[in-house]
Amino acid sequence: MNVTFAVLGDIEIRHRGGSTDAGHHRQRCVLAAMLADVNRTVSTEQLIDRVWADRPPQRARRTLAAYACRLRPLLIDTGASILGGHHGYRLVTEPLSIDAHLFADLVRQARRQNRDRQALQLFDQALELWQGEPYQGANTPWFNPIREALLRDRVQAERDRTDVALRLDQHTVLLPGLGAAADRHPLDERLAGQLMLALYRDGRQADALQHYDRVRHRLSDELGTDPSAELRTLFQRMLAADPDLLPRLPVISAHADTPVPRQLPPPPAHLVGRDRDLAELTAIAERETGSVRIAALGGPGGSGKTWLALRWAHDHLDRFPDGQLYVNLRGFGPDNDPMTPDSALQVFFDALGVPTDQIPCTLDGRSALARSLLAGRRMLVLLDNAADAAQVRPLLPSTPGCLVLITSRSAMSGLAIEDGATEIRVSLLTDVQSRELLEGRIGPDRLAAEPDAVGELIRYCAGLPLALAVLASRAAARPDHDLRVLADALADQRLRLNVLDAGDPATTVRAVFSWSYQVLPHDAARLFRLLGLHPGPSFDLYAAASLLAGSTCRSQTLLTELVRAHLVEELAPGVYRMHDLLRAYAMELAGEFDATEHHTAISRLLDHYLFTGHAADQLICPMWEAIGLALPEPGTASRPLADFEEAMSWFLEQHSTLLAMVRLAEAERFHAHAWRLPWIMSTYLGRRAHWHVQRVIQQIALTAAGVLGDTMAQAASHYQLGHTYTMQRAYRSGQPHLNRANDLYHRMGDLTGQAATCVALAMSAYRQGHYGQAENLANQGLVLFRARGKNRWGGQCLMLLGWIHAQDGQHELSLSYSESALKLLLQLPLSEAQAQTMRCLGFVHAKQGDLPLAASYYTRAALVFEMLGDSYNRASVLQELGDVHAQDGDQQAAHAAFTASEQLFARLARPESGQVREKLAVLENHQPRLAVLRRLPDVRNQLA
Repeated sequence: MNVTFAVLGDIEIRHRGGSTDAGHHRQRCVLAAMLADVNRTVSTEQLIDRVWADRPPQRARRTLAAYACRLRPLLIDTGASILGGHHGYRLVTEPLSIDAHLFADLVRQARRQNRDRQALQLFDQALELWQGEPYQGANTPWFNPIREALLRDRVQAERDRTDVALRLDQHTVLLPGLGAAADRHPLDERLAGQLMLALYRDGRQADALQHYDRVRHRLSDELGTDPSAELRTLFQRMLAADPDLLPRLPVISAHADTPVPRQLPPPPAHLVGRDRDLAELTAIAERETGSVRIAALGGPGGSGKTWLALRWAHDHLDRFPDGQLYVNLRGFGPDNDPMTPDSALQVFFDALGVPTDQIPCTLDGRSALARSLLAGRRMLVLLDNAADAAQVRPLLPSTPGCLVLITSRSAMSGLAIEDGATEIRVSLLTDVQSRELLEGRIGPDRLAAEPDAVGELIRYCAGLPLALAVLASRAAARPDHDLRVLADALADQRLRLNVLDAGDPATTVRAVFSWSYQVLPHDAARLFRLLGLHPGPSFDLYAAASLLAGSTCRSQTLLTELVRAHLVEELAPGVYRMHDLLRAYAMELAGEFDATEHHTAISRLLDHYLFTGHAADQLICPMWEAIGLALPEPGTASRPLADFEEAMSWFLEQHSTLLAMVRLAEAERFHAHAWRLPWIMSTYLGRRAHWHVQRVIQQIALTAAGVLGDTMAQAASHYQLGHTYTMQRAYRSGQPHLNRANDLYHRMGDLTGQAATCVALAMSAYRQGHYGQAENLANQGLVLFRARGKNRWGGQCLMLLGWIHAQDGQHELSLSYSESALKLLLQLPLSEAQAQTMRCLGFVHAKQGDLPLAASYYTRAALVFEMLGDSYNRASVLQELGDVHAQDGDQQAAHAAFTASEQLFARLARPESGQVREKLAVLENHQPRLAVLRRLPDVRNQLA
């Protein structure tokens, strides 16, 4: 019978497989007080005493009536009702709909049953009703004796069940529970006798006798008594080796015509890229161990776990002369209906020819029988598509002659910890391996004919063997079609999974992914869908928490579930990524969100990157004023950054993701984010010389600022875009933007903005060799900075004036400006201006012939650029330092500087690396020093 009311644990109302919230704590106590006297009227005074004891509320009758009124509608679907009113209440229902009554009834039936197997089933049904301490939360004195009586009944039922299980020779499976119970109840003599008998029948006679001795001493020490006559008699029978105490195991004999089981499905036709995994499986099989060897192959759906297991199994059949057992546990599939361990064991028993009447009725009994049947045999057990460790554990043999291969999308860390399993993560294929798979299925000629299309196919499949196999199948079915057709169809990420639809759920990528998704808990599934809104290649814990609008602790828990399900990969602590095709699937699922939820989730995500990026920008360039930000969307989590190094590392990690966020802000029309995100990235991008990227995103920023009609945003975007064009030597394109920025700052009365724009205009003029114009603009900027009360910021202008006069040949004047600039700039946080001033001083001293002093300034400038993470300018300065050392005749120091410079330029993919390699070649060929200096760079184009 179905339980409607639960009191053996939390007090609950259940119906149709679910539960209904029974309300406030006191309201549940009212329900429990009526259930204790079901179908009998309980007076109002009795109920008040049961629920509140000696602390009733002032209007207890009215409160009780309110609780009864609230409970009535909750019982509509249960068939129960509450009758009565002012003088008392009666809950009318079938008594066996209450779990405590059903428990008592099942126990009575079990004790009357004369067939042990049926009795054991009844005891199990009764004990499974218990969910915790009875009447949980009902803590008034009236409930205490009822609770204690129920607990005593449970203990007696457990002891009776143990007697039945011992008669059925289930001593092995009983031992762990009996040992734990004996530790909790060391003076329970009946329990002691049961444990002794289980130990004795398990072949541990010495342990059984030692346990008797421990109980005897404890009874004497604590109670001053001897063991009971029954326990003493059992002890004497064990000493006498009474054969009646031994188990009476059934003799399992397979039918004579039962063949050696060979249940493995066919091996894959073409397996590539798994040599390392195959070798590891062989090493596990050859491992000397006293217990069963277990290998758990894990990975996302479609990664080729089953193919790998079958290939190895078929290649090593001779290791397992007693047969191979195989079962698809259906842990993940279209029906979302995993096979139970009972059913899986039945597959084994059928293969081994075990008569039905000799198969135990309980899972523990069946599991023990399977271990007995496999003991001493050399067999392979392949448990394919497992749901989790709990499904697998009852199927494991215990003999060292057996090997168990498990494939699952769930992590099997529990098996690794408790059962000694070796976990093998089945990785994705490399590009070379992916090409080999395609070549094996559609032939090398078609691949050679369309190398570009093949490269795109491999990139879109991102190493997932199932996706590659589906594409190969489609290509093989249409030998007259170009591979370019498939590549073009895959180009649109929104349609990619449609192309990978094989028409068979077992081999369709979307369906295979869905099986993992469908078994996720609700919150983990929601997070997976939310991650479909994230456009970047990777994300961190704080981005996930922002999407979820939850705590980082909760998000960590859910991400761990996704990692275990192989739907997300953890690259480093707190940093994650999704396979491209899984991301495409998550994007499809994200379409389930309504417009409001979609909008707020995107807002939180963008705010996460904006506010974290704003903090990072302030850490790497603290001297400039921060842009204003509105309050973040509620639920946004910003990543804490402690210092410059953490901030610079964050930019390095998130570079590609930040660019994707700018595109997302543009596409979703979050215009405020679309201009602010490029602004906070500008310092980082400049230090990495990513001027092309800077130009693209600043154009997006300018468009967004125009849509907003925000004058300050437009001025800032014009400034950034104009400066970027200057650094790309596109002066004609940059000049209008800088002029427009200057006009807008002037209109707003923003002296700091005007000053900064003057410096940018001066830089543009300087780099074009217009030194007079550059000098005038730099002086204007200096005046504006001083008018704004930012005298120290004027160091930027003084630095630029130093460079202008250095190029103009006025070295003494250049030194004067540069030294004044350095004095001011050293009072500010570390900045590019400090390094550029040192660089200018190095340049001038080199021109004056003081090469050691020049090398000193260049070395200091390179160090500051390194500390700022400015690889481009550091590479440039190291090249100039190498020139100075070469001119001074220090070939070794020059070689070291040039080598470091060339490596940095090469890392940045800059053309300057070729120039430096030429200088290294000159040094290594012992050419005259002047040959090196002929290729001195034009420092006007290095100044940033």
